[in-house]
This record gives sequence, C-alpha cells and structure tokens, in this order.
Amino acid sequence: MPLPSKALRYGQLVFKSAGEAVPTSGHEVFKVEFIDTAGEIKKGFYKPLAPSYPRILAQYSVASSVFMSTFVDRVAEERLVLNDQDEVIGTASIAIPDFKPLLQWTDPTPTDPQEKELVCPSVESLLLENFAEFIAILLTIGEDDEHPKNISTRGLIDRDMSFYDITYIMKGGRLSDSFLKDPPEILMRIRGSQLDNLPNSLPGTHSPARTIPANGNVTKIYKNFAEFQKLATNPSLLTEKGTISFQDQLFHAFLKQLILFDPELIRARLEHYFGDIKFDYSCLDEKQRSELKRIHPTYFQPKFEGQETFIDHMMKVLYDRYQQLYKAVVFYPGCPKNESGVSVVSFSDYLRNKPSAFGQIMSQVDNKNEKMKQAWDAHQDVSDKKNDEDFIYIKKPSDMDAFLFNPNAWFKSVKIEQRYHQVWRDSLIFLIKDSLSQAKQLTKELIDKLSIKPIVSSQTDKINITLDDPTLIKAAQLLEENDLDIDPLTTNCDKENSILLGLQELINFRKSLKKAALDYYKLERHELTIEKNQEFYQLISAAIGNYENKIHQYLKGTSWSIKFGELMSKILNLYGTFNLQRHLSSVDAPIESKVRHNYAELLQIPHTHESVVSEAIKALFDWVNKLDKETFNGAISSIITEYYSASSLNILSNRYREEPVTQYLKTSTDNNANKLAFILSSGGHSSTSLNTQLIKHLMTLFVSKTISSYTVSSIEDKTLGAIDVNLISVEYACERGNFNENIYTLHAIKYAKEDQRFTHLYSDYSLTRFNKWMYKWVDSLERSAFEDIIKKALKEYEPLFSFFSRRQRGENINQALKDKNHSNSGILANIFTQGETNSSSFNTILFKLLLKIMQTTISISKGPNLDAQLVMQVARDDIHIQHYLKSLATYAKDQTWELRPALTGHPRSITTNVAVL
Repeated sequence: MPLPSKALRYGQLVFKSAGEAVPTSGHEVFKVEFIDTAGEIKKGFYKPLAPSYPRILAQYSVASSVFMSTFVDRVAEERLVLNDQDEVIGTASIAIPDFKPLLQWTDPTPTDPQEKELVCPSVESLLLENFAEFIAILLTIGEDDEHPKNISTRGLIDRDMSFYDITYIMKGGRLSDSFLKDPPEILMRIRGSQLDNLPNSLPGTHSPARTIPANGNVTKIYKNFAEFQKLATNPSLLTEKGTISFQDQLFHAFLKQLILFDPELIRARLEHYFGDIKFDYSCLDEKQRSELKRIHPTYFQPKFEGQETFIDHMMKVLYDRYQQLYKAVVFYPGCPKNESGVSVVSFSDYLRNKPSAFGQIMSQVDNKNEKMKQAWDAHQDVSDKKNDEDFIYIKKPSDMDAFLFNPNAWFKSVKIEQRYHQVWRDSLIFLIKDSLSQAKQLTKELIDKLSIKPIVSSQTDKINITLDDPTLIKAAQLLEENDLDIDPLTTNCDKENSILLGLQELINFRKSLKKAALDYYKLERHELTIEKNQEFYQLISAAIGNYENKIHQYLKGTSWSIKFGELMSKILNLYGTFNLQRHLSSVDAPIESKVRHNYAELLQIPHTHESVVSEAIKALFDWVNKLDKETFNGAISSIITEYYSASSLNILSNRYREEPVTQYLKTSTDNNANKLAFILSSGGHSSTSLNTQLIKHLMTLFVSKTISSYTVSSIEDKTLGAIDVNLISVEYACERGNFNENIYTLHAIKYAKEDQRFTHLYSDYSLTRFNKWMYKWVDSLERSAFEDIIKKALKEYEPLFSFFSRRQRGENINQALKDKNHSNSGILANIFTQGETNSSSFNTILFKLLLKIMQTTISISKGPNLDAQLVMQVARDDIHIQHYLKSLATYAKDQTWELRPALTGHPRSITTNVAVL
C-alpha cells in the first residue's frame, strides 16, 4: 500500500530525551522530530498504540484533527504512524508553537500578569482570544476530554476522546459514564437547548465551566472556571476593531462550520492522511464490537469491514454530526432568559443583524486558498514528473506543509455561497410557517362562521414533525400539513355571500403562498441561486397582488377585515425579509436588535414619495458606478436595442439619440455614474424618450439584481443597503408593473445635472467652470478688442434684417458699448440675459464667434489649464454648443455691472442695471 502523503513511517521519527516518555495522565507519549513533506523539521509527540488506544481509536483521533482544522486554525495536526509492513502502530501530533496549557485547580498562579493571562485567562482574554471558536468546535465533535492540559490560548491538542458517543466504547469508557448522567450516545447528541447556556452546557466530563468535573476528578478543575462561566452572561469588549461579544463570536463560529462543511473537500483532505486504508475494527474485543453494532448499527457492521475504506466510514460519522449541528443551530429559536439571566438571540436574528459575517468568512477562505495554491505550486515545481501524486521533500525551510493539499481539498466559493443561501433560507422557515398557520386559523374561523357544523381539530391538524425527530432531514418537511377547503354541502349561506367569496380567495391565496414556499424549500443546495431566491419572493409578490385587494373588498366592514389586515402585515414582512441580496447588502446591527424594519409599513409608503424617489435615484447611480465598464456599456446598449431603436416597420419613427449615445459609450473615459448622468442631461423625458427607457429598465435591473454591496464614496462614505433607501417599495412597484418611470426620469435628469458629484460636460459643475472662464477671459481683453468682437457679430447679425423680421438689438448694443463705466463681462452678461438662442439670433452668432476666438487663443497658449480644455471640448461639437447656449442666460444673471478697470486702480462695483440692451 502506498504511504498516504500525510502519514509517517516509524523510521522517520527521531526520538528526543533518549526515548523517555512525556508524563501524561493516560498514555505514554514520546517527544519526537521528523521532516515534513515541505522539508522542514517538525517537533511533535508520538503516541503508540495501547489497549486503551487501539488502532481504530488512533484513526478516529487523526480524523478528528483533520475535520477540526477545516474550520479552526488552532488545532494540533495529527498523523498516522505506520511500520514497514503498512500497519498502523501509533500517531504523531505536531507540536503547537508556544503551547502553554491552562492551569488546573492545584497549579500555582504566576505572579507576572501577562503570564497569568496566558494560562489563567480572564473573561476579557477569553474574548480577545476567541475561545468561543473552541467551545463551538468542541460541541460539534462531541469532545469529552477537554481538561486544562489539552487547551491553551494557542490551540487544542489530544483528540482520542472526540466523537465520544462512539469512542467511549473503543477506549473503554469512564466509570462515571451512564452512572450519574445519560450514556454518551445520548449525552453527546447536539441539541438546540445547549445553545442557551454555552459554555456551561458543554456535555464533556471536563468542560471548562464545570465547577467539578463529571467524574469527580477535582484535580482537573480549571483554575479560571468562573471566568468561563461568565461567558454565558454574554460579556462584550470594546476593541480597536469594534465591540466583540461572546454570542457574536459563538454564532460566527457555528456559521463558519455550517457553510464550510463540504463532504467532497473533507474526503479529499482525509485522503492525504488515510489513503485507501480499509475500515477495520477487528482490533477491538468481541464485547466492544457487539456494543458498537448495537448502539451504532449504521456505522458498525461486520459486512462493512474490508468493503468500505476508513474514509467511507468516517464520512458517515461526520455527516451525521453535521446534521445534528445543522438542526440545532439553524433552527435555534433563541432563549428569552438563560440560567445566567440573559437572553440569547435566535440564529435567524444573528444572520439578519450580521450580514458581514459571510463576507468575513469568505475573506478567510480566499486567504487559505491562496496559501494552499502557493504550497501546491511549490510542490509541483519539485515533484517527480513520473509520480505526480507523491509528495517529495522540499530541501529548504518552509511553513507551507500545513497548507499542502491537492486542489480537490481547496475551498470552493460557489459551494460556500450555496450553503450560506441554504442556511439563511432554512433559518427563516418559521416566518413562513407562522404566516401559513395564521392564514389557516383565519380560514378555519371563516368556515366555522359559514358552516352548519364547525370544524373539529382532528379534521385540520396533522401531527407536525419536531426538530428532534430523526426523520427531519429537510426544512421543507416543517411546512407539510393538512390544508383546509370548503365543503359546499356544509355551508349555510348564499353562494354570492361576500364573506364566502373572501374565504374562497383566502384559501387560494394560502395555497399560492404555500406552493411557492414548498417549491423554494425543496430546492437542493446546489440548485440555490440568486435567481431562484428572486423567483420565490416575486411569486409572493404576485400572490399578494392577485388576492390582497380582492379579499379586503370582500371582508370590508367586518371584524374579519381587521384579522386579515394583521395577517397581511406578516406576509408583507415575510416578502421584505426573503431577499437574499438585500440581506447581504445591508449593514450590521447589534445582534440583539429586534426586527430592524417593518416591511409592511415601508411598503405602504408610495414609491413616488419624494424622499423615496430621491434616495432611489441616488442609489441607482451608486450601483451603476460599481459595475465594470463592459457591463455598464452592455446594459445601456441592450436597452437602446430592445426598447428604443426605431422599428423597421415604422418609417416615421425617429430615434436620433441611438448613434451619438452609442459612440459616446465607446469613447468616453468618465466613470459610469458620470456617463449615465451625461446621457440623461442631454435628452428629454417624454414617455418614449431614451432617458425614460433607461431609467425604467435600469431601475428594474437594479432592484432585482443589486450587487451584494456598494459604497457611496462621494456622499456618505458608508456601505449602503437597499433597504436603507427604502428600495423595497420601488422593487415592489417594478414587480407589479406599477413603476412610475416618468416621475423618476424627471428626477434623474435634474439630479444628473445639479448634483455636485458629477463632472460630466453637461453638469452644473462644468457649466459653471465654463462661464467663469469665459467671463474672466473677456475681462482680460482690451476694450477695443472686445468691442471689435461685438461689432463683428453685429455685422453678421444685421444683414438678416427683413420687412418681416426687424433686427432691433444693434442700436441698443452699440449704445451700451459707448458707456465706458461698464466692464467687458458686465456688458456681455447683459447681452446674454436678453434675446433668444435660435440659430439666427444675435446671442448664437456672438457665442460661436467668442468660442472661435477663445479656441485660437487657447491653442497658442502654453499648457492650457483644465478650464481652458473644457472650452475646447465644448467648441468642437455643435451639439455641445447648443447645450451651452441654453445656459448662457442663467449664468449671465450671476454677473454684476462694474466699472471697467483703468490703467491704474481697481474696478468698483456699482448698482446700476441696464433694463434693455
């Protein structure tokens, strides 16, 4: 048999201290050194097989360390040790650097404060060192030997009493097992009620919070057991990174286990340690084998030996532990008051209030994957090409060995995302169950009201499956119950009775909700996508749209209308809650926070309310700016093609903006927000306009496919979630086809022009810069040069005089030029405040002439500044010129009449205004 890549030959071990055993309470353990697969000398401890440490138990110990290290970094790695005949003869545990065990009751307390915190940590240190992570994993693996010598702030060691519901039979068990407590197979089952009082409720014999160990061995009492007990009061601590609390850390640790669990990944990791070693527990005596078969028949049958590998066997054990953990944590309802007098939040509340937890875990995963890739690449570089699957020594110091796994053992982001989706979905099952139950109760009351014979409970109730039921394997099972319907033979009312009609609609409404929920909850983990989540809550929205108003109308004026209103509040809150992207894009809140948003109330606010429109438009631009250039350009082009382009069947249609906008997208270097703002600023707002189509379809896309989070960097500098801008009412309107694109387009155009975040060519910012530069440049001209420009424009303007169109501005303008008390800019401003901007107007002729001369001036200047470059950009395009022409009158009003600068002295402002030029 090939040696598993992370197993050791006995000959690789170098014994230290002349083979003397390390003092322990149970087994002989020897200090050793060996060279790992990365060529680095590792220190550790060799534990040979013994009657109380049989081969199968040694394999369990190694498997436990592999499983734990998938979720927790601070776990001692264990490896099998084989002789030359490929027989397992012991295990080697790699030493944890600076491991200092915690103090037992009888150990002296260090006088040095820092040393004391390492070995007898206060509750503050327990929080800082995240002991909650240890507590969570010890519960998951059913550990029974977590005495002080096996735990340190640096990590956990000694795994031969993990999975104690099984291993106590292999090991021989304790005298206290089944004597003063439940047998291990019952005691070690993970139950939701244990979460009420952790760490005090850890079932292990030597759990840290025990005042006296369960076996009465007082020498193994933790010296700081009272500090561990305080964790159950949910203490918190303010750190540089924010406030941390025990419950926050604990649920984060459980979430990490729940979403990182991947049978394929764990199997791939176990293969590095066990290879194809067969499942064989013949090392146990007949009594032990019989007991294992009796208590755990799923795992232990003689027919399994030689047929299964040890990994096959272990995966069944690990999967069952995970299933226990899943049901206990995901469905945990919280505790209003635990034995320490504090409340414990439900797991669904934790997820709702800490959406950042998922991102934090994914960041850790990315970091680990990068380290595994580096280790694997380094290994591949030096591997024997003839035997690529074998690890060989890298003859240089390296810390990569702990991360040296083949790619099958790396974390898969897609799977983690899907499992988080599953965990989040299932944690909310009782929201749906509660709404369906209330709808069912209202249905029963209405049937009783209309029936000759009331319904009895046996007709409506089905014995619901409980969380402790071993047959519960899917959350969807919690929704399976009998439905109610109307028996026409038992109703005692007219067929057109409004309450009867309302009852019929209510029954159909509930059926629609239940079908949507069951379809969603029956999806397997690998089928869960954002699109499936959207499909679910859109079905809820459709059901509300189909039935809510009709039922209200039928029950109007009755007491049932009030009850139905209460039911609708729950259903609307359910609708608002079941949006995975909204959840992931929301900001954190203290985990003890109750429901953060009353979605029923939010949905009552019209999506056309001014504050909703304003915030939604702002959020749309924020989202657009987070898209990559290709995605944004593609979205705009698709909207133009599908909803704006002229039909080949309509020769009269005119979609003049298609070509210029398409070209602009190709050439513009602005960010996406400025590009969208420019497009909106250069168009109109009619129902068929491109602007209206863009806002309508971009907003629909935004509320349905919002990126997980986005930052308002230029305004509020914070992560903004969809619900924070009340987008739920906008989303609701889009889903039901009630979105008012006209109001939103008007607001978007105004926002695109006026908001200070925009610097595009048609923004107020650019218009202001342009006008300031133009008036400053005009004032820099000699008076004679300025007058020549005006007169040249007049000369071009006045030949257009005709009997039907008299040009009257020339005389007034010439008169104004004779008044030497006014500055160049003052005269120009007053010219632009009067008149029109059509193609033959004086203002248009003068403005184009000014642009031409400014272009010439700028072109011969050295290094024109940004404002001058803006002038050049405007002057190059007639469309830009026309847009700026329309703004001249507005910006001219900001100019004041002032005395023209003399050769010496300074201009002084005067209050005289010229009424007409």
